[in-house]
Amino acid sequence: MTTETTTGRTTAQGSPASPAAPVTVELHGLDLGYDGRTAVLTGVEGTLHAGEALALIGPNGSGKSTLLKGLLGLTRPVRGTVRVLGRRPADARRDVGYLPQTAEVDPTFPVTVRQVVAMGRYRRETDRPLGWLRPASAADRRAVTDALERVGLADRARRRFGELSGGQRQRVLLARALAGDPGLLLLDEPFNGLDETNRDALEHILAELTAGGMSIVLSTHDIGLARAVCTHAAVLAGRQLAFGPIAQALAPAVITAAYSGRSDVAAVYAAPFRDAPAAEAPGGPVADDTPASRRGSTR
Repeated sequence: MTTETTTGRTTAQGSPASPAAPVTVELHGLDLGYDGRTAVLTGVEGTLHAGEALALIGPNGSGKSTLLKGLLGLTRPVRGTVRVLGRRPADARRDVGYLPQTAEVDPTFPVTVRQVVAMGRYRRETDRPLGWLRPASAADRRAVTDALERVGLADRARRRFGELSGGQRQRVLLARALAGDPGLLLLDEPFNGLDETNRDALEHILAELTAGGMSIVLSTHDIGLARAVCTHAAVLAGRQLAFGPIAQALAPAVITAAYSGRSDVAAVYAAPFRDAPAAEAPGGPVADDTPASRRGSTR
């Protein structure tokens, strides 16, 4: 479990993080909206460093996807500031890996696993997209191979994407995000719908990534999962209720407040990861918490 000490930060695995670890995300007095005038998420304040993983926790409609899109520069600050890798989010986008909640790769499309991962090299080395105008370089091919090895699917490189299980496809899409060598990785409900084998594999992958110095921000409804894989948490309910080391931010009183005081929900979501009962998120199945009027817009 993550703790905050007077001598520095600690990782999810308990080893001290370097006091000199660079800041990857800075959020100061941030209110976010989709038109730059009306805020749908307010009061976000916090900092993330290299090697730390932040869980965004909250019920449907709490602002988790809104904040992820803010880190991509797809939602606009109404007030306050947000910096990603020391830059404006839109300027840092090519150095940010993103795994959306809903895969946009059609599993019936005749494309191999390796070709899907290669999409992550789009505009990586030059301003020209990877394709017939820019053949894959040796660095591109090496990055794709490395990404597949990191997610444990190098032996599936030549398989058709649609032939894999849903969990394996999710790991391929994570490899695509990693192929661009990001400094920050954003994951929208990455564990949703995975079986135990692929949950375990993804948990292990994320632990290795943070141990290697990568920063991760992920949204999830599973508080036990957040405790297992993240060092920090931000609890949201249309506004920020807490941001900090996981043990402090996920205090029972904060969780109860986030879920409108329903103690039964607080008990379920405070359960240990391995012992947590399978339960639907409050309000129904997991869903994108972007306002309905804005769904489908990613530009």
